[in-house]
Amino acid sequence: MPIRPHVFEWCNLSSSSTGSPPFTTDSSTARYPITLVRKRPYDIFSGNYGLRINQPPLIKPNQMVVIDKIRCTPHSGCHVQIILETTKYFQNPDGKDFEAYGISGLMSPYPIGSPSTCNGEDALLPAFELDPPIYVLPGQTWGAIFTTLDGVSGVEEGGSTAVARMIRYVLYDGLDAMIGMKLMDMGVSVKPSNIDWYKREILKLNKSQIKEGKSAQDGNIPTYRPQSLSR
Repeated sequence: MPIRPHVFEWCNLSSSSTGSPPFTTDSSTARYPITLVRKRPYDIFSGNYGLRINQPPLIKPNQMVVIDKIRCTPHSGCHVQIILETTKYFQNPDGKDFEAYGISGLMSPYPIGSPSTCNGEDALLPAFELDPPIYVLPGQTWGAIFTTLDGVSGVEEGGSTAVARMIRYVLYDGLDAMIGMKLMDMGVSVKPSNIDWYKREILKLNKSQIKEGKSAQDGNIPTYRPQSLSR
């Protein structure tokens, strides 16, 4: 399947009632919150804390990824940062990444309608949308870091605070990845509807173009260049 949407949810849950080991790969038994140290970065894909997968996200040379949504728990000073290669995507206004923790859950709450404090009764709505999206190009490595500025207390300390974050992205493979790169060159956003549009426009060669191609001395059909597309 050349276009595959993905949603990955990370949370500080373990399958052990004692919090040891502090990670699990089995979401069906992940129910015990573990302690997270304040301002410590946690790898949400293949780190050794919370719900994890067995290997980091892999982008093959004929693939590309478009990250279009990131959200996290609003309370406890939770933030999510995207890492491209070894560089933080969201940086400080001065261009530096020291203590650049990324997007706050107060700006992009998960789930939508979560309270701003652990026991609050308010309901937050998103104040931030990932527009334009984040493009991970063929062959690049990427990941995501979760940080809590306040820290959370888990079962090891007699606590029960659970936090989470969500990333939604689309994986484009093969021809669709090639078209995605072409759309980027055109300054057009990469999304399934625009991929399908480009395919239709390429296939809609009119009779005059076919005739011109047949009469050309080199026998090549002229390259079709789409004239317009909603961005």
